[in-house]
Amino acid sequence: MIQIPTIWLSLGILGKKFAILARRYNAITLNDMLQARYQNRAVVWIASVSLLVAFVGAIAVQFIGGARLLETAAGIKYETGLLIFGITIALYTSFGGFRASVLNDTMQGMVMLIGTIVLLVGVVHAAGGLGNAVQTLEHIDPKLVSPQGAGDILTPTFMASFWVLVCFGVIGLPHTAVRCISYKDSKAVHRGIIIGTIVVAILMLGMHLAGALGRAVLPGLTVPDLVIPTLMMKVLPPWAAGLFLAAPMAAIMSNVNAHLLQASATIVKDLWLSASPAKIRQERRLKRISTTTTLVLGILMMLAAWRPPEMIIWLNLLAFGAWKPFSCGRWCWASIGRKLTLQARSAA
Repeated sequence: MIQIPTIWLSLGILGKKFAILARRYNAITLNDMLQARYQNRAVVWIASVSLLVAFVGAIAVQFIGGARLLETAAGIKYETGLLIFGITIALYTSFGGFRASVLNDTMQGMVMLIGTIVLLVGVVHAAGGLGNAVQTLEHIDPKLVSPQGAGDILTPTFMASFWVLVCFGVIGLPHTAVRCISYKDSKAVHRGIIIGTIVVAILMLGMHLAGALGRAVLPGLTVPDLVIPTLMMKVLPPWAAGLFLAAPMAAIMSNVNAHLLQASATIVKDLWLSASPAKIRQERRLKRISTTTTLVLGILMMLAAWRPPEMIIWLNLLAFGAWKPFSCGRWCWASIGRKLTLQARSAA
């Protein structure tokens, strides 16, 4: 539930400001904003390299999740699921571009919402009711229903750092910031804040509660990443399981195409075009290079995901935080610079 405020924090704090600046400077990526702000190519290059390094882990995690889902749902090998998922994502993101990403995000969000509600109802029913599910969890391990969690992992320090990382920390993430550039008008962003916050609240509560209560239904499951797809196969009728397995798949695909497009834009626009600005006039060649770059990135990420860890959340959080030192450092440096400027003016 920590992530509920992310929509109104991102759109509310960055939304209007980023949209105004993006239209003023003709910016389409976060690094374009940095170039307009600092007029320093070194800053853009450092930011671009930082972004690409972080995205290796972030995209690989999503590929692993998609492959795990297909592995469980279709009963195929992990490697086969990875090939199917990776090739599909790489192709539609490469040739569809940003518009395809936005349309897919909208449709996938609807599937995620319905699938989450159906799964939660199915898990509670399979566990014999909410009260019986809690009793079963307490019988397995009393810590499972305690505020500190199993192994006392949920310490105040852990929760505070997690809140920073996945709540207001997402404000400066490139694939979040680029969404603030793309909306149509103020009315759209206000509507997006309301709808987005409601949807995120349902998704966060539903999925986390289904996963926690699912332990009562699947006490012997040892791989955390297989919990949701295994629950769907167990508690739902076959037709519903097949239909709503698209819910977690939709979440994964939505993340992957956003990351891939951002990484491709970083390579083509922020690195290649910044080194050769004259080539921006070659529109057809630029489009071809962008498509090829996205496709190659998808293939490389598929190879990076070939040998996955048992629990992908840690790799995801590591990649999630990789951009923080740069974005927070940029904010701190800007604040220090402003103070020094004001002091110099006062002294004069």
